[in-house]
Amino acid sequence: MLLIDSRAHASFVVSFDFENGGVGLLNYSQFADFNVIDGSVDLKGNGFAEIYPGNGLYVDLNGSTGQSGTIETKTAFDAGLYTLSFRIGNNGFYPSSNSVTVSLGDYSEVFVRSGTVNFDLIERQVLLSSSSKLRFATPLSDNDNTGIIIDAVSLTAVPEPSSVAAFLVGTLLLASRNRIKRQGTMR
Repeated sequence: MLLIDSRAHASFVVSFDFENGGVGLLNYSQFADFNVIDGSVDLKGNGFAEIYPGNGLYVDLNGSTGQSGTIETKTAFDAGLYTLSFRIGNNGFYPSSNSVTVSLGDYSEVFVRSGTVNFDLIERQVLLSSSSKLRFATPLSDNDNTGIIIDAVSLTAVPEPSSVAAFLVGTLLLASRNRIKRQGTMR
């Protein structure tokens, strides 16, 4: 479920919740905010194919059909500066090496995990020059039914300097200029 925090004075935050009412399922495609656009993905956790106990539900990007999956947000995000964060791990049931390409606009980065690893929190600043969707894509070669695990995805807009701040800076500069001018005429 898409959660937006739009408090005044703060930037907006979009958080993606994979909880699905607390039920894990193989080959899941009914995400509220993501489309599965290639292959299949599994929704794991809460006692169902548990990899990271106590972390609720999370997405295994290599579903149980033998076809690695790609998920993409249904929503495109407007141009601007964002902070992208997500947790990433590996399906530790097998010691295989798995990868995912995370992309949003011009930003694209490949993450690789092997064996059983803890969740890592990833945070990146992303500048969008045009409207873009967030995508997590696994290569077709990762087709062993165990893949990268994604959880706690959020996108935070970094606010532009407010007009109030610009006004204050302008006022300070003007006051400083006037003070220097007065000191020059006193000498």
